Amino acid sequence: MQKSIFDVEESPLSVRRYIQEGEIYDYTATAMLQWAVETGYLSEHEEIDWFHPRSAVTHEQEMEFYHSQKWDVIVFGHKKYLTNEAVSYDEARRICSHPSTRKAGRWFAGFALHGSCTNAVPGEPFNV
Repeated sequence: MQKSIFDVEESPLSVRRYIQEGEIYDYTATAMLQWAVETGYLSEHEEIDWFHPRSAVTHEQEMEFYHSQKWDVIVFGHKKYLTNEAVSYDEARRICSHPSTRKAGRWFAGFALHGSCTNAVPGEPFNV
């Protein structure tokens, strides 16, 4: 029986194995590693530290990944509300850093890969 990546003794592990099991732990890192394999930056057989999977790519590659993806803005408060869907990385950052998204400390906005926050309730988009 194959052990889970969450067995601490098993670091490092292959990129392929992290892609298979890592979504449980870090959806964005898993998507980034999959993208890095597809674009040729990494091989599935390379070994990475599962505690720090993002260290397998350079900062420039990480930024390239972020800019190549679409993002959803999510407001965290009493519930999670999905507001702006499928926006660019720069737009998501601009919305989340706008003062109106930090109203009275009761809620705040963050962003996640498009489609990754499936349990969020639909909400009204921010117009900043």
